[in-house]
Amino acid sequence: MHVALRKTPFLQQPVKAGPGSLPVSQTEEVLLDGPVDQAIATCAEALRAMPRTKVNDVNPEAHWIRAKRGLSWRSWGDQIRIDVQGNENRTSLIRISSRPCLRTTFVDWGSNLRNVTAIREYLMRKGARSVAGQQAK
Repeated sequence: MHVALRKTPFLQQPVKAGPGSLPVSQTEEVLLDGPVDQAIATCAEALRAMPRTKVNDVNPEAHWIRAKRGLSWRSWGDQIRIDVQGNENRTSLIRISSRPCLRTTFVDWGSNLRNVTAIREYLMRKGARSVAGQQAK
């Protein structure tokens, strides 16, 4: 018996990230008027409003929050971190980051983008504004 193996076209080309592809780790920044402690409380509210999300650590002195989003059919869970930086104008710069719990993940079906977007939209409803084109003063 003779078995012939041949290369299939999709195996001949290396896989490259195209213009429509997204990285699994996502980060976004928004500005929120008010002191840092108020911004941290608002961010914690945003995390608690998300289903299957547990706030693990809140460090008001270092100005960050860590949370974990549970397992779903899209991912093995996500780690969310929010860093808040204040300034003299009583405006807080909020950096929202989400990445897979499993570091070897290379496809998350948009799970981390949805996490960052949900938090950003919650903060926008509370008066935050996008950093795009702006700098914290």
